[in-house]
Amino acid sequence: MKLTDKITKILNFGAVAVLLWTVTACSSIPKSSRYFLENEGSPLKLEDLPSSENINGDFPDTIWIKTQTQSFSFEYEFLLFNGRVYYKKRGTDKSAWEPLLGTGLPHSSKNKFPAVKRVVEIAADADVLYAFSDEGQLYRCYTKKITSYTPFEWVDYFGWPIKMPLYQNEVVRNKKAWAVGSSRLDVEYYEDICGNQHNYGPLGVESIPFLCEDGQTIHYSDPACPSDLSHSFRTPDGVQLENFSESASTYFAITKDGRMYTRLVDFNTVGSNPMLYDYTYEEVYSSLPGSNKKSNTTLWVLPNAPWKMEPPLPNGAKSTTYVTIIQTGKGNSARELRVAAINPQGKTGFYYKNLDDTIWQFKEAPLTLPANSFTTDKAPAAKDNLLKYSGGLWKNGQQIDSISCSINDFHFSEGPCTLVINNKFNFQFYYSEIWTLFLRLNPGYSDESIRYFGTAVFDEALLSDSAINPEIKEIFTNRNKSIHDFFMEAYDSYFRICITVNNNLYEFYMTKDGSITINPDIDRTVIQKANIFDERLEEQKQFFKQEDELFKAQKKISKNKKNLSGDLRSVIRTKKGKKHPVVKLFSKKVAIILKYSGEICKVNKDYYKENHKLNKKYSKAIIRYNQIMDINPDFNASETLKDYVMQNPKYTEKGNIIFIDNSTYNPCFVIQTKNGYNLYNAKKGAKGIYNYYIGEKSKIKIKKTKFRYK
Repeated sequence: MKLTDKITKILNFGAVAVLLWTVTACSSIPKSSRYFLENEGSPLKLEDLPSSENINGDFPDTIWIKTQTQSFSFEYEFLLFNGRVYYKKRGTDKSAWEPLLGTGLPHSSKNKFPAVKRVVEIAADADVLYAFSDEGQLYRCYTKKITSYTPFEWVDYFGWPIKMPLYQNEVVRNKKAWAVGSSRLDVEYYEDICGNQHNYGPLGVESIPFLCEDGQTIHYSDPACPSDLSHSFRTPDGVQLENFSESASTYFAITKDGRMYTRLVDFNTVGSNPMLYDYTYEEVYSSLPGSNKKSNTTLWVLPNAPWKMEPPLPNGAKSTTYVTIIQTGKGNSARELRVAAINPQGKTGFYYKNLDDTIWQFKEAPLTLPANSFTTDKAPAAKDNLLKYSGGLWKNGQQIDSISCSINDFHFSEGPCTLVINNKFNFQFYYSEIWTLFLRLNPGYSDESIRYFGTAVFDEALLSDSAINPEIKEIFTNRNKSIHDFFMEAYDSYFRICITVNNNLYEFYMTKDGSITINPDIDRTVIQKANIFDERLEEQKQFFKQEDELFKAQKKISKNKKNLSGDLRSVIRTKKGKKHPVVKLFSKKVAIILKYSGEICKVNKDYYKENHKLNKKYSKAIIRYNQIMDINPDFNASETLKDYVMQNPKYTEKGNIIFIDNSTYNPCFVIQTKNGYNLYNAKKGAKGIYNYYIGEKSKIKIKKTKFRYK
């Protein structure tokens, strides 16, 4: 390796280290993950899959088609037998099969973890094997020294910045399929929608997707995200998929009636990682090849390429839904597709082709294809899974009566969607989910919203229309394709788009039924939180102290920027006093990281502090629990926050909104007595209040109170 290449590699890792530096303040919340796993994110128990999944045969000479019990990487083949993983080198015969690492079960003297009884599902790609135990936990084993992990050493943790177990949970119950994709040095680069090549860099990309029971949602996790399954992609045009395979971020999917689709998509290519990559919606072109390390820092053009329909198999072929995709070289197109089938002559095997080819070839293979795996003439009808909202525009907290707005095509996973103003003016919005520190179950539908960076794309002639409102003109002037200018937030029941222009805060706020009876800040909080406040106090089993480290992230990032600006002036220089080319690359990477890291940390900080801030602004929405009612009949409140607010809307106009949170993020509890006294305990949360009235009554200090019981 050339010296320049070595320095480049070191400095690329250095740039990633800067990213780590900017969010180290976020890394001290491991306790909250425990609550997540014991409650809403609790693991699924997994059963052994039927032997019919072993379509390549028991201990075959070759695994041709991947299933959830049989798979392969570049160099090895893997299968499950009696709850254990067996493996052999590719190209060897059936006599070479042996239990992986002696036992066939995940274990490690280095990464010590509890003994695994059975492995029930596996998937592999490139340089890695993923395996799920009967307890629903993921274990990984790498076959090459490409990552920081030791080859052939089981790892039981996942995610970032907190490494912790990844489990299958309620989100992927009754899944149709899952896979693993790994893009590293062998693929080398990604090509965006304009054909620009971008080097993957030293870390590459890895993902684990699940095709959900509805066939219309792909939930996934990425090692650069928290260890949950909260991120998702869309299937093609609402089509219900039956199965899929993934390799190097490229999906090969099939429907029950045999339609086939492909797409390259991951957390980076959809635009969700602005801390590492520089995105744009402008049509720009770069001449740098993907083999050049600098291409990692050139502009990545969005949006991500959509799904592409693949040509059907030849007439007379009997296709199954068993599909496989394999990476075969560098770039997007270096993939091979395989479909298990019977050809018109009655031979069993699989059809295959390169990704960009139009003609399928057939290879005979000793496959055993279950009768229920064959495609049918009809597939389930596509379902409209798009959300619709309507509402209006607020300026500095005041509604503008002359402006209405609606969205009829929103999807939590990906855009675009179209904002229609006054039933006349259309503004298209692309959006990318903002990286979040917190563990989530199924945001949008569960107990929390999803937050996005939004980019408007529209015909600029609209702003010259005489009928357009001056506020709309102020909002969108110079905003066409201006990357990430808008903040967007979505929940099943509401949607909003926000931007500050000339010190004016504008907010398009919409709900499913179009009704907004109170201020949007109150309305959306009540809607979002109502569903998680119905638990009784006795069911609040765990409460964890939240660290305030996250709140310091902004200061740390600001300090980092000052330090880096000085450090980068004194880095390696040539004899002529000019910066070395690799140093320029490093400098640019640092600039990209710092461009959005502060804003991302701020969004996470705001998300974390939301209830605390609301407690200072609004009040007289009261949560009522039976235990407290029994002990203290003075309390005059509804049993749930939702009930109270709906029955007493006038009380939401001023003061504090009160929450008790059974999730991990905002542990505070405020109670109002009949006489109007507030009791507030943010530090000890609901557990403290519970103990005050039911347990250690006199020992709990309640802070920020106007009245204290003795």
